[in-house]
Amino acid sequence: MTNLQLAVRIQHVPERKRWADYLHQMLSESETYPLQIKTVEDDKHELWSGAKKTLQSFGPRDTHVLVLQDDVLPCRDLIPAAEKIMELLPNSPVTMFSPGDWQAVAKIKNLNWATLKVWRMAQCYLVPVGLIKDFLEWSEKHINPKIYFDDDRWAMYLFANEILTYATNPSLVEHLGWNQSTLTGYQPGHVFETRNRIAKNFIGFENSALDIDWSKDLDKPLEIRDGTWSEFVQNYLP
Repeated sequence: MTNLQLAVRIQHVPERKRWADYLHQMLSESETYPLQIKTVEDDKHELWSGAKKTLQSFGPRDTHVLVLQDDVLPCRDLIPAAEKIMELLPNSPVTMFSPGDWQAVAKIKNLNWATLKVWRMAQCYLVPVGLIKDFLEWSEKHINPKIYFDDDRWAMYLFANEILTYATNPSLVEHLGWNQSTLTGYQPGHVFETRNRIAKNFIGFENSALDIDWSKDLDKPLEIRDGTWSEFVQNYLP
């Protein structure tokens, strides 16, 4: 699909400038990609405002956006792999980071893909521009404005609209900032505990995402259907 064009955006908070600069450098290994990569600063430090700013930063010709948090470690060839995945799944959201235990099962079964009914942890994801526009409109209308976590909003929108998220196996980034959260800090025993914030099967930063045949198993992914509307209903605005 030759008309597809990818924008790469780093969602950034000012105090992690060194992290963002290093991530930009790693993503720019090839001279082909620097113009696609832009760092979008969350100057209000409100997370959701920063997420919206990042998601709305695509250009007029862009069809997809690859969003990365500034505290991730990418594998080699992440952007060209994302472009291949974009062509394979032009209409679907794709997460390239997964902390879920399902990755161990997928690894045993030698599967490259899973589909998730509920997706959280938005460290690195690919999404069509059309879906971004619908998500932002729906989110402003139907989600309690107090919900500032972008991944919670995405999870609620996708669940309500019966849109499955494709997830790569292995994860193509690792979460270096597992011991902190942009707004609330690290809370042991809560959602921010380490096991929920690191990849269960990271490919490794020295390995290439292009070594994987992403067309394999695309028609028979591991199906993860955990989750119910009860997780979201209290924050839904009819």
